[in-house]
Amino acid sequence: MKVQSMNFFSAIGFVGKFVELVLAMALEPVRRFFRKLWDKWLSKLFGRIADRISPKRAPAPAGPETPPPAPPTPPGDVPAAEELEEAEAQRRPWSWRVAVCYLVMVAGWALLTIMRRVDSALQQMHFDQGVGGSALGFKVSLGDLRGTLDAETVTGTVTAIRNSWDEYARNVADHTTLRDPSEIAVTLLTLDSVFIVLYALAVGAALVALYRTNALPDPADSPSPDRESEQQNRRSRMIVSGGVALLLLIVVDVIENIALWRAYADGGSVLAIGGLAIGPLMSVLKLLLTVAMIGPPLLVVGILLLKATALRRAVASARGVLIVVAALVLLVSTGIGAAQLDDVVRSWDGLRGLWAFLACVVLAGTVTGATRRLTADDALDRPAPDSGDSAQPFVLGLGLILVALGALLSWIGFGWGLCVAGGLLLAIWVLGLAFDGLPEPPGPGARFLTQIKVGRVRRTPDPGPAPAVHDPAIAAWGDRLGRLAGATVCGLIVGLIARATALDSYIRDAPEFSLLLAPIFSAVAICLLGAFLAVYRTKRVKPKVWSSLWGVCTFVAFAAGFFLLNSYIGIHVSEKAGTVAILLGGFSLMIGVIGLLATQTRKSKVSQYALAPALRAARFKRFPVLAFFVVWILVVSALDPGGYHDIRRMPAQQTMATPTLSDAWQGFLNSHKSTTGSAQPVVMVGAQGGGIRAAVWTALVMECLFGPGPVSGANGVCAHESPSENRTPEEQKADDQKLAEQAMGSVPVFLASGASGGSVGLAAWTARRADLLQDGAASTAPRQVEDALRKDFVAPDIARMLSADLPHALLAWDWPDRAEMLERSWEQAWRRGPDDPSPPANRGMARGLRDLWSTTHGNGLWASPVLAMNGISVEDDCRFVVSAVDFALPAGEVAPYQPADAPPGSSLDQPNDAACRGPVRREVLQQPGGTNRGVSRDEPGGYLDVLPSSNELVDYLCPDEDVPLSTASHLSARFPLVSPSGRIDRRACASGAGLVPEPAVSYVADGGLFDNSGAGTVTDAWRALQPLAAASELGTASGSEAAVGSCLVPIFVQIDNSPPAATRSSQADPRPLELTAPVKATLGQVNSREAYARASAAAAFTRPLSAGGKSIQTADGSSPASLWFRITLAGQPGPEPPLGWTLADATVNEMRSQLTSDTNRQAITELRKLLEADALKCK
Repeated sequence: MKVQSMNFFSAIGFVGKFVELVLAMALEPVRRFFRKLWDKWLSKLFGRIADRISPKRAPAPAGPETPPPAPPTPPGDVPAAEELEEAEAQRRPWSWRVAVCYLVMVAGWALLTIMRRVDSALQQMHFDQGVGGSALGFKVSLGDLRGTLDAETVTGTVTAIRNSWDEYARNVADHTTLRDPSEIAVTLLTLDSVFIVLYALAVGAALVALYRTNALPDPADSPSPDRESEQQNRRSRMIVSGGVALLLLIVVDVIENIALWRAYADGGSVLAIGGLAIGPLMSVLKLLLTVAMIGPPLLVVGILLLKATALRRAVASARGVLIVVAALVLLVSTGIGAAQLDDVVRSWDGLRGLWAFLACVVLAGTVTGATRRLTADDALDRPAPDSGDSAQPFVLGLGLILVALGALLSWIGFGWGLCVAGGLLLAIWVLGLAFDGLPEPPGPGARFLTQIKVGRVRRTPDPGPAPAVHDPAIAAWGDRLGRLAGATVCGLIVGLIARATALDSYIRDAPEFSLLLAPIFSAVAICLLGAFLAVYRTKRVKPKVWSSLWGVCTFVAFAAGFFLLNSYIGIHVSEKAGTVAILLGGFSLMIGVIGLLATQTRKSKVSQYALAPALRAARFKRFPVLAFFVVWILVVSALDPGGYHDIRRMPAQQTMATPTLSDAWQGFLNSHKSTTGSAQPVVMVGAQGGGIRAAVWTALVMECLFGPGPVSGANGVCAHESPSENRTPEEQKADDQKLAEQAMGSVPVFLASGASGGSVGLAAWTARRADLLQDGAASTAPRQVEDALRKDFVAPDIARMLSADLPHALLAWDWPDRAEMLERSWEQAWRRGPDDPSPPANRGMARGLRDLWSTTHGNGLWASPVLAMNGISVEDDCRFVVSAVDFALPAGEVAPYQPADAPPGSSLDQPNDAACRGPVRREVLQQPGGTNRGVSRDEPGGYLDVLPSSNELVDYLCPDEDVPLSTASHLSARFPLVSPSGRIDRRACASGAGLVPEPAVSYVADGGLFDNSGAGTVTDAWRALQPLAAASELGTASGSEAAVGSCLVPIFVQIDNSPPAATRSSQADPRPLELTAPVKATLGQVNSREAYARASAAAAFTRPLSAGGKSIQTADGSSPASLWFRITLAGQPGPEPPLGWTLADATVNEMRSQLTSDTNRQAITELRKLLEADALKCK
C-alpha cells in the first residue's frame, strides 16, 4: 500500500480518517459485544429462517474466464494518422458556408418573432364586441372542416374582421399613435413573403447537411453490412420526403398569401372554387405539410444521435452548461420573461445597448469556452471508479469542515447554510456505515499515525482510477457543441431585439428611428459575433483556467456580484447597465461557476475516490450533484425561520389610533359639505393589476380625472390643461405654485382599491399629492405623475436575485432581498437630482402609510382617498388588505359618530382574520378593557370587520409602527418568482387592543391571484357602508356634522389596462377536451374571480340611485345612463401587458395618447360632468 502525498483533498481525508479511527476506538467494546451476539445466536437463527424461506441452490458450473478488457489508449499513444487528421481539421480555414447559413437562420428566426409579435397585436385590435383576426392565416377548426372550408362562412368571417378593424381605426387608431389595422395586415403579408424565402433556404440547407451526414460510412464495425446499408437508404428516403414536403409547402404558402391578400387588402373578396374557400384549404394543407416536412427528418436526427456515442458523451460531460443555456432560452422566449424584456429593449439608449452587447460577448464566450473545456480529455465526466481510495473518510472530513465553516460564517453574519451541506454529507457517511462500517481500531504507538496515512485496509488491491482516454471524436463534438451553444445565445438575443423593435417599426404610425438605433446596432453586432463563433475553430489547447478568457470572465462576474450587494450600487449601477446586461451577466456567472467546479473536480484527486457506499447501494454511478443541491435548498428552506423576506417597518411619525371605516366616512362627509337637496358624488375606484403598465395607466387616469396636475397631450379631456413646453423660469415657478394649490383641494374619491400594479399606481399618485400638499411649490415630487414610474426597476430586482437571493437559498444569509431593492428603486424617483444618493426622508414612496393618512386628512382635509391595496395570504388563501384604515364598522345601532372621549373604534374591533379558515360563526365583541363578553353583533358597543374572509395589515402593526408606502403597495404586487412572498408577524406591543393575538404570522403574495380587478373590495365595503350612507342621507346619523338631507350618489370607476378580449356566444365556443377540461376549469378560477368581481361592481353601481334609493337627475333633468364607468387600454399594443417593472418612454407616450380615444374620451367627459358642482340632484 502506498502513502499518499498531502494536498487539499488528502487533508480532508486525513481529518475524516482521524475521526473514524477515534470513533472506532471508542466504539470497540460495543462492536465486540454485538459481534459475539451475532456469532453465537443471531447468525444461526437468521440462517435457519433464510433456509426455510429460500433453499440453497447448487452452484452454477464454471465457464471460461472472460478476458480482461484491453487497456485504454493513453493520450500520448494516439496513432499518428488520427493526430494528423485532427490537426488538419483544426487548421481548416473558416467556412463561409456555415456563416451564411447561420445568418440566414438568424434572419429567419428574427423575422418569425417579428411576425408573431405584430400579429398578436393585430388580433387584439378590435373594438368593444368586435372580432379579432390574424393576417398570417385563416381560422381553421379541424373539428368542423366543412364550416372551415365553406366559402360563404369564410366570407362572413372576413367581413366581420374587416369591419372590426375599421371600427377600431375610427375609435382608437385615429386618436393614438397606432397604425390602421388594415395597413398592419398588408405589412404582415409582405414580411411573410420574405419569410418564405428565408425558411426555404434554411430548411433546405439543413436537409442537405443531414443527407450528407447520413451518407457517411458508419465508423463502427457493423455485424450486418447489408442491413446497415438498407437502413441508411431508408433514412435517405425519409430526408428526401422532407425535401418534397418543403417544396409543396412553399407553393401552398404562396397561394395562401395570395388568398389573404385578396381577403384583407384587395376589397375583401374570398378566393373560392365551387363553394370551396381556397385560403382555408391552403391553411389546412400548410399544417399537414409542415408536419410532413419536420417529422421524418427529426426521426432521422434521433436515430443518428443514438448512433453517435461520442456526441452523447460530449453532451453528458457538458450537460450543466447546456441546461443553463436551455433555461435562458425558455426565459427569454416565453411567458413573463418575453413580455417584460420587450419593453426593456425599447428603453435602451446607446449606453445600455453597449452594455448588453458586452454582456452577450461575455456570455457567449463563457458558454463556448466552458463547453469546450468540459469535453477535454482530462475534464470528461466519468463514473466514479469501482475501486480507489475509500470515500468514507473524505465524506466525513468534508462534512465536518463544512459544518465548522458554516458555524463560523453564521457567527460573523453570513448565514448557516453550509452547516446544512455538511450535515447532508454526514448523513451520507452514516448511511455508508451500514455497508463499510468503521475501520479496525489501531494498535498502540506509531501504528495509529501509520493507519491514518495509508487509509483503510481493503480486502482487494487498489489499482486506482482508470487513466484518461484520448478520444478525438469527443473533443471534436465538444468543440462543435460549444460553438453551437455560443452562437445560439447570440441568435436568441437577436430574436429578442427584433421582437421588441417590431412594436416601434410596424405598429406605431410614425416610428421614431432614434429609439431604434441602439437596438439595431446592438443586434447587428451580436449577429456578427454569433457568425464568428459558428465558424471559428481554435487549436485544442488546454490553458490554465485563470489564463483562459471564459475563466477571467467568470472571476469578473463573481466580483461584480459582490459589488452589487451594496444597496446604492445595486440600484443605480443596475439601472444604468440595464436589465439585459444584468441578466446575461448573471447567467455568465452561473455557467462559469459550473464549468470551474466541474473542471477542477474532475481533474483533481477527488476523482480517485470510490463512490460513497450509500450511493453505490442506491445504484448511482456518480455523485448526484444536482440532487444534492436540490435537497440542500429544500432543507434550508424548511429550517429557515422566514425572517429573510420580512417586510420593511419603520417607526411611526406619531403614535395614533387606527381610524376605522366609519371614522373615514365621517371625515369624507365633513369635508364635502353641500346644500340641502343637492347631490354629493361619492366616487370609488377599482384599479386592475398588471405590473408596471397597470401602475402607469392607473396613475395617468387618476391624474386625468382628479388632478392635481395636467397630463401631457390630453388637453380637452383631462381636468387640467397641460402647460407649454417652452416655459421661462418664472412661468415654471408659477406653474409649480398652481400645482401645489390644486393639491390642497378635496378629492371626490372616498375609496380606491387596487391589485398588483394598480396598487402601485394608486400609491404613487397619492404620495405625489401628499408631497405637494406638505411642501408646496418647493416639493421634490415628480412634475408628471408618470415620471415616478419610468425607470428600469427590473434591473435592481434581478441583480439582487442573482447576487443575494439565490445564494440565500444555500447559505441562508441575511442581506436585503430583491423585494426591498425593488421598493427602494421606486423611492428613487423623489431624489432632488441625479447626484443625490437618496430621496428625501419621509417623502414620496418612502413616506409611511399611516403618515400619508395623517398628512392628507388633517384639519378637515380630504386630499386622498382611503387606499385599499389587495394581496392574498398564502397560508389560508384569504384576501389581505393593506390600508391605513381598519375596515370595521360599529355593531348594533347605526351610530358611527362617537363622543370625543370614546375609545378608538379600532381598539374595539376584535379581528376575525382567522375566520376564513373555518366556518362562519357568531362574533364575540370586545369591550375597551380587552375582556370578551359573549354578546351578538346586534348589541351596541363593539366594532366588526366588514370585509369577508380578509386579513388586514393594521391588525398586525403596533400603534407606534408604520410601513413605507413602497412596501405597502408592494405587498399587493408580489408576483410569484419576480418578488418573494412578504412575511408579516405580529410583534409585542405596549397595547395590543384591536390586533390579532400573538403569535400571528402571514405571508402575502400578489393580489392578482385573488382578484385582479380591485373591484371586489369596493363592492364589499360599499355593501356594508350603504346603511350608514343612507342614514346620513336621510339625516338620521347621530352626531353628523354634514348637512342633513344631502343626497349621496355612489359612482364607480373601473381602471383596466388589459386589452378587451373578443366576445363570442357560447354556441361558437369550441368544445373543450374532456381530458383537459378539469385542469382548464381549475386554472381558470383566478380569471373567473376577476370577471365576477368586475361584473358585481357593474351590477351594484349601474343604476342611477342614491345611497338612500332616490332617483338621480342631471342639471338638464335627464337621468344618467349609468354610474359605473370603465376606462381601459384598447390594443395597447400587444397581446397582454407585461407583468414586470419596466416601461419604455415610447410605451408611456402611447398609453397617454389612449386617454383621448373615443371610448375613454366619452367616459371621462361624462364622469367629469357628473363631478361638477351642482351637476346632480335627487328627485
